[in-house]
Amino acid sequence: MAQALVGVLLCYAAVTKAFTIPMFAFVIQSTVPFAGNASTSTLIVLAQAVVFVEIFVGSSLVLHFYSRPMRVVAVGMFVAFSGILSMQLAEENPISCGCLGISPDGMGSHAEIVFGLMRNVFLIAILAAVSVYRKRGFSQSEPKDVSQQVQSA
Repeated sequence: MAQALVGVLLCYAAVTKAFTIPMFAFVIQSTVPFAGNASTSTLIVLAQAVVFVEIFVGSSLVLHFYSRPMRVVAVGMFVAFSGILSMQLAEENPISCGCLGISPDGMGSHAEIVFGLMRNVFLIAILAAVSVYRKRGFSQSEPKDVSQQVQSA
């Protein structure tokens, strides 16, 4: 259930960005270190790629499709996003990260950044807990063959 909620959040984030791809491309240009001098078409493609990956990973988490690798990819995304947010903390007037949609004026705040960092840490913790729970759940599951069931009875 927790994994599915993280997946829904990723899908929601992707959909909100999909409606404002040009603005999200500007956010990428303004916040991602290597994207500052990229062409507009490259930024648009990068923005679309982020949206696609978020939808793919989010949907996979909801549908339990390759759950373990998708949890790893999601954690990697949250770590990368947190790194970008951390760099924004040093800015005097930060740009809205667009994490869950671009703010109407395009400007962010330090409070928004701190909230985004806390949210990402929480989401990483959820995915880690799901991974630990699933690993233990499978290793402590019912015996797999009949001879083990007979011995335990």
